[in-house]
Parts: sequence; structure tokens; C-alpha cells
Amino acid sequence: MIWDNKLFLCISALIFMLLCTEWLHSSHLEEGAPSQSQSYEQPFDTVPLVSVHVAGKYYNFLLDSGVPVVLLDRQLARQVTVPLDTRTLVDKTVYQDLTKLQGTRGAVDPSRFDLIKPVALKLGSFSLVGQDVWVSTDLSPLSEAIGVQVSGILGVDTFRQFSWDVSNEKKVIQITQRPLEVSAFDECIGYSDKYGSQPELLLAMGEQQVLMPIDTGASRSYIAKELVDHLSTEKGALQVNPGMDVVANANGISELSRYVVNAVTLNNQPLGMMEVHEVPDRYGAGMDVLSRFSRYAFIPSKMMFCYSGLKPVDPLPLAYRDIRIKVRDGQITLDYNTVDQLRESSLLNGDVIKQVNGQVYVPRQIETVRNLLKTTPPGKLNLHILRSHQVMQVDL
Repeated sequence: MIWDNKLFLCISALIFMLLCTEWLHSSHLEEGAPSQSQSYEQPFDTVPLVSVHVAGKYYNFLLDSGVPVVLLDRQLARQVTVPLDTRTLVDKTVYQDLTKLQGTRGAVDPSRFDLIKPVALKLGSFSLVGQDVWVSTDLSPLSEAIGVQVSGILGVDTFRQFSWDVSNEKKVIQITQRPLEVSAFDECIGYSDKYGSQPELLLAMGEQQVLMPIDTGASRSYIAKELVDHLSTEKGALQVNPGMDVVANANGISELSRYVVNAVTLNNQPLGMMEVHEVPDRYGAGMDVLSRFSRYAFIPSKMMFCYSGLKPVDPLPLAYRDIRIKVRDGQITLDYNTVDQLRESSLLNGDVIKQVNGQVYVPRQIETVRNLLKTTPPGKLNLHILRSHQVMQVDL
């Protein structure tokens, strides 16, 4: 959904990156042990969720290149690890700005985060190594947003240890420690990477060349307000996409304005139109960019991004309404909506969506429901909702 982004050079940089990752999408993992091989394959729906072995059990973790280190949900952290004694680290100056954290919506209460001691963690047959510190926080907003229980996040320190080969057609992530063959892809380009940062690709938006960090934890790409203002002056480069999106991030719940950027290109190849969120001073290319390839891969050992089957998105579907939902108690439920948003629909926060146009959707399909609520034309949307133990029909 959206979480919009190190404990690499300083703790404030770490947390700032955590704050910027946007979480909206849904996915689903089958429980059970991954295959023990040198090439671990993980099925996925939309979000890059992988099954991780911690303390004798398997848990759903989000692969998020916009986060610097492993994050655990606070409840799991209390079960498997202990707070970190920062005196054990050589460079203790990285913690001096802990009380000055800044996120996409201003200062963040430091109590939202705890530094914890890393424990043994396995991804398939691979053990994660070289980790000095983890972070724990409340990941329940993420789980509510994507409809799947998420117990942790694998950050860019994990991302750099493997090659990631993703097939959007087969819905499979292949994870290996060996470099991939670039000849297996239509195109390969180098990406920028550095200590304390994340992989970055150069995209063209309008007349601007923008170095966009890759944020696999973001459903939508996001750009800084300064670029929004600049693109607004270029004829045909930007259009407002009416409404606001609710995003769950480290600050809690925030609203972000959305825009459509026209004629986005990568390596002189058109990506088509791209819906973006506006944030004060951050940039990130989310899963909406990566979903445009039939297959893509990140090869950290070569610092290369490879892809095949690029399919530009043009045009984007129109947004007819804003109805905000999350998963609560195993049901897709209205929440975060204002009175004005719901006045004409007769819907209320707390209503449970039982059917959309005669179809039942399970929690892991929440992103499909979001898109139906947003893009179904007026007069074509029929909802069956549960309110106060009664099922009601609502036509919109």
C-alpha cells in the first residue's frame, strides 16, 4: 500500500527511507517450506512477498528495496529477538539523530521504532549474513492494506545479496546467488547504487531526467513537489488525477495527491502514462513501473537491471470515485473515508464489502476491489455490504 523511504550512514537516513515506502498492493503466499535448492522460486500475486524462516517457523516478508535493513513486526520481534545494545557497535554515532527523525509528513515519534538484534533468518536454502542491526515496528497497517499477514520486511541489505528474476507472466520470483545471464533478456542497463542508498534508474518525465530510486515496497511511484510544480509548466506533461489516496506509512495514515505523468521513458523506450503520488521531497519508482515488463531482473553483482516484454501503459483508467478500504478481522471493510466522500453513496465507514458486481472477493484480493471501486463507471457498480448484521445492496 502504500508505505512511502538508513541505518547505513546515520539512523535518521534509515528511518527516513522507511517512512517513504508506500504499501497498497495485495498478495498471497502458501504456507510451508520453500524448496531447498540453489535457485529458490516464490510465487506471488502483485506484491513481492516471500516466505522467510525465522525461529523454526515460516512467515510472510515483503521484499522492499526502499528499506535499508530487515524489519520485524513488533509482535514477532518480542518472540524471537531482544533489543539491540548499541554499545556493541563500533560506530555509535549513527544513533545520535534518533530523536530527530523526519518522515514524509514531518517528525516521527521515535517510539514507533525499536532497534533489535538480528537472529538467524533463511530465505529458501539461503542464510542471510552480514547484518548488524534490525528494526522492529508495527506492521499491522501494512497487513490491513494488502490483505495478507506480513511479519517482516527484507530491505536493501538483503536485496544486494541475491539476483532477483521476476516473471510477471508466470507470477514467480526466482532468487539465486549466481549472476544472471544478460543474454536472456531483451535489454539490460546499468543502475546507480551506493552505500546508504538504494538502486536508482534514470527515467525521463517530460523534459526532465529523473534519477528514480527503485522502491519495490511502493505500489505507486512518487515524485517530489518540486517536480510536480515544474511538470505543471510543461504543456501536456502532467495532469491532475482527481482525489487523494490514503497511504499507511511509518507516520501512521496519510493522504497523498495523485497525478498522471505523460510520456515517461526508460532508456529511450516509452513506458506510457504513469500515475504518481506527490510527496514533499522524495522520489521512487514503484511496482507500477516494474509491472510493465513481462520479465525483469536486478543483478546486484553486475549492478544491472534487465528486462523483456515492455508494455507501455496508455491510457490509464479514469478515476470515478474514492472509496477507501482495508482488511479488518478478515473482511474487506470501509475505513478512512470522510463524511463528504460517502455522503452521496449512503456508505459508512465500517461497512463490510461482501460482493462487488455479484463477485465475492477474499482479503488478498483487496487491490482488485480498490480498482473496481475507483474505476467502474457510474451506474455500473453494485455492492452488497454488511452493516449491523444486515446485508444491504448499494448501487453507485
